[in-house]
Amino acid sequence: MHLCERFLLPISQTTQLLHSWHEGLLFIEATYRHDPPDFRSTWRRFLSKRNRIAMRELMAAIVHCIVLSSTGFDPEIPHSITHSPAPFWWLLIHLECLILAPSARPSRDGVSINQTIAHRIASIRGGAIADTYAEAMGHTP
Repeated sequence: MHLCERFLLPISQTTQLLHSWHEGLLFIEATYRHDPPDFRSTWRRFLSKRNRIAMRELMAAIVHCIVLSSTGFDPEIPHSITHSPAPFWWLLIHLECLILAPSARPSRDGVSINQTIAHRIASIRGGAIADTYAEAMGHTP
């Protein structure tokens, strides 16, 4: 969890931020094997400059967590899911799917595509992986 709290939480948030990285990492561990998404195209062409930068920063933070967890970032803490690089690899591989999965206009309740993308990026940074996965895959959480 220390890696998630240190590198993945939004920089602009205070330490009082409610996040769910513990649940997010457990969800990832339980979801290594899953059905592929039911869409063929993504919202990549709709990415605003701000969202593109936010997505790249998130990718960089995830890669940073992969490197640190692979090299034993904190050897005083026993090996656990929070220090295994596997959940971070899963997240990196699924990141585009989680953030850029299309959704129907009625299901967005009038929210723009870029607002939806920004919300998904913020949700992932906060550890709400299960909710973002359910939204991207078209499932109810």
